[in-house]
Amino acid sequence: MTNNWWMLILAMLAGGILGLVYFGGLWLSIQQLAHTHQPVVWLLGSFIGRSMLTLLGFYMALTMGWTLLLACLAGFVLMRLVLLRQLQPALATHER
Repeated sequence: MTNNWWMLILAMLAGGILGLVYFGGLWLSIQQLAHTHQPVVWLLGSFIGRSMLTLLGFYMALTMGWTLLLACLAGFVLMRLVLLRQLQPALATHER
């Protein structure tokens, strides 16, 4: 039973790392749009790379069991919420 908890925690951490790579990469890509001459190519390449890496991570979690996939997805969504709170513009917090 102890191994199951450790595996769930590790899967959740892996999902958090996947979320950090996916959403952090999205944020960095958006920041680069002002400095690039081909924004469509930049965004498309970023999307394909981030999506492939994320789907590979979810597939690896799925091969170890659906409960680990759910833990991985939970870590992914949790990291999205953390990054939304940390990276939101300062003006948006003043409008509330």
